[in-house]
Amino acid sequence: MTVVQCARVERIVPGRAFVRLETGEACAACVSHGSCRPISRRLMDRLVEVSDPIGVRQGDRVEIRFPEGSLWIGVLLALAIPGAAMVAGAAAGWSLAPGLGWSATAAAATGGFSALAVAFGAGLLVHRAKVRSDRYLPKITRTLTTRPHGTLPMARESDI
Repeated sequence: MTVVQCARVERIVPGRAFVRLETGEACAACVSHGSCRPISRRLMDRLVEVSDPIGVRQGDRVEIRFPEGSLWIGVLLALAIPGAAMVAGAAAGWSLAPGLGWSATAAAATGGFSALAVAFGAGLLVHRAKVRSDRYLPKITRTLTTRPHGTLPMARESDI
């Protein structure tokens, strides 16, 4: 599943752009009728770094695609691995409690939360390493607004 989103280009750096996401058509049709607005507004106000293979300019309205791999890595790093680590840490704490002279509940809680903290820390390190890779960055796929005199961005020789 590839996510496609519209955005407005705010800043340009060579080969990259920083865009502000726009609310999508799904927001208008959603049955929650804006109950997520405080969360979505905060997310939409953030600038997102994207790969710019077509050469956009500041102010352009563009379509960006989030690669499927980046979504799955995010789910693994934020949910699956920390959850599994917490369960494993709690089980280890529970089984080590008699030898440590602790109550089983306290040892399980300590083991579980310690493993959770380590998993989140490791996930953050992996995320920071991956986020700089073009493979996991969202990509600008096309410009949705025309430039002055109706010109569209030219393909660079490296793109051909």
